[in-house]
Amino acid sequence: MLPKIYITFLLLIVNSATYSQDIEVQRLTYNTEDISSFNKVVVKNLYGDMRVRQTKQDSIVFHAVSQFSKKHQAKLFHEINNNVLYLEIKYTNPPIASSKERVDAVIILPKDLELQILIEKGNLSTKTIGNELTIESNNSNVTVKTTNSAHIFTKSGNIKFTKLPNKASKTIRLTTHTGSIRVDYERKQIPRADIITGSIITSNSVRFLENKTIEKRTKRYRPIKSFDMYKIQTDTGYIHFIEHKVI
Repeated sequence: MLPKIYITFLLLIVNSATYSQDIEVQRLTYNTEDISSFNKVVVKNLYGDMRVRQTKQDSIVFHAVSQFSKKHQAKLFHEINNNVLYLEIKYTNPPIASSKERVDAVIILPKDLELQILIEKGNLSTKTIGNELTIESNNSNVTVKTTNSAHIFTKSGNIKFTKLPNKASKTIRLTTHTGSIRVDYERKQIPRADIITGSIITSNSVRFLENKTIEKRTKRYRPIKSFDMYKIQTDTGYIHFIEHKVI
């Protein structure tokens, strides 16, 4: 049986929709209980929010609500190629910047699949996931909570990244030009970090801040018994490392 959690998100998306006389609403779905033919999922949604959730079942649910006009109708395209499942929202005529067309979606998948998301004009959030994750955007805010590695780029959006404890250390790459970056971690797995920034680095952990060296433009933080490795870059956005006793 496919996960039923998507019903909740569908209701939330529908209830939050902004209607007007020229905007219609439709559902876009893709479900499969056979994931044997791919090990990676690539999702592209350039006009709306994305939510990512995890399931213990060997299945995928992609469920979206499209708000569209007759001139800008959205469709969901999917294909499997070279062990990769591609899910892409395409428009018959791409919306203009001032239009109200959008597609808000949730994807639910098992942690063993690598996940890549391309998103614009919307925000991305996850509950706790364990997938290897890549996110690319120009303007989206990104909120991720994970036990695994991640590579996140958003040109002008903010990144909030929560790293949950894991048995093996991971490498996390976080980049934004004008947005801010916040990293939350558990005290027993204090991170190492290489940071390039023209802005301010703050933390509530003296142990993290006091182990700093500077090599050219890179500030290196190497606390004793550090765990995960962070490579972070901003131009003007603040960087915050927040230590928790337990997350």
